[in-house]
Amino acid sequence: MYFIILAEDKPDHLKLRMEFRGAHLEYADAMGCVVLGGPLLTENADPKPLGSLLIIDVANRAQAEAFAQGDPYGRAGLFARVEIRPWTPTVGLGQAGNHDGPVRARRSDPDLLVNSVPQHVPRPGIGPGQNHR
Repeated sequence: MYFIILAEDKPDHLKLRMEFRGAHLEYADAMGCVVLGGPLLTENADPKPLGSLLIIDVANRAQAEAFAQGDPYGRAGLFARVEIRPWTPTVGLGQAGNHDGPVRARRSDPDLLVNSVPQHVPRPGIGPGQNHR
């Protein structure tokens, strides 16, 4: 079952986020349930992280809550608020009816999601035959 974990950083806690970033990424990778995740960003010329969004694949809500509670960011007191919501894929990669299973992105392959989109699927700002970069 998929869950979204939406976490909002406490104001002025960027230094704490960066201090625990490595431990957070190692934890997420080691747990093996993260389908997709990344920081929420400020909307300005120099975007900075201000929260996190994770999609995880676990058996139930209790496991989703345990994952969130074990996250080094959360244990360090980074978050002002954490919301956990059940979710189901409907469109895009990993959509309902895709029997290949969920797509799991790894930091070692940052282009996995972009490169796995079939060439016939239009992407904003990218014309036919053009590279995504």
